[in-house]
Amino acid sequence: MTETLALLESNFAKARARGLLHLGEIIIDGDIDPNGSIHAATIRAAINKLPPDEPIVLRFKKAAGGSFEESIRINVLLRDSGRKVIAHVEQAASAATVVACAASEVTLVEGGEYMVHSPFVKPSGFAGYRSIGVSDLQLAIDQLIEANELILDIYSARTGADRKMIAALMRMTTFLKPEDALRYGFVDKIVPALPKPEPTEDACTCADCPCHGKADLVK
Repeated sequence: MTETLALLESNFAKARARGLLHLGEIIIDGDIDPNGSIHAATIRAAINKLPPDEPIVLRFKKAAGGSFEESIRINVLLRDSGRKVIAHVEQAASAATVVACAASEVTLVEGGEYMVHSPFVKPSGFAGYRSIGVSDLQLAIDQLIEANELILDIYSARTGADRKMIAALMRMTTFLKPEDALRYGFVDKIVPALPKPEPTEDACTCADCPCHGKADLVK
């Protein structure tokens, strides 16, 4: 990589990092994607914008997953930061849970979602192949086994739970209720969900909107 390209990528990450910060928190809302807005470089840039003497606070909104490889990079980045990491979770599934496991303190809202499963490769991962042979499939299997062991290491270290039990949860693609996530050790505390804002008198109700209720009767 040339110095110019490295500088461009660094500036690009810094620009995207600004969109991840809100009131001193790093917002994880969307997929973890090395080609998107949430990846190791943007998280690092966001951390650099935070006061150095304060904890790193992550807030998981609709974090449905993404790249396991990138989530592991973010996990390592957070653990190597030398700073306290706090995670507040509304939804963390798949790869997002790997990032959440880097936190020393994890809260999950009532009615929130926490889902774990084994890593997989999408068929699109072979899109560049004119044909797929046994060696290609074996390589994918080997990589998945390695990723699975890395994730098991992270989950086991975070929860202190039996490794075989965690592996079983992953194989079954388990959606953990907040109470179960607490019992297994993925989270430390269940907190009330933030109240939804009350609608104002001027707010459009479902009965008034163009696709339901009264509006349907207007010709």
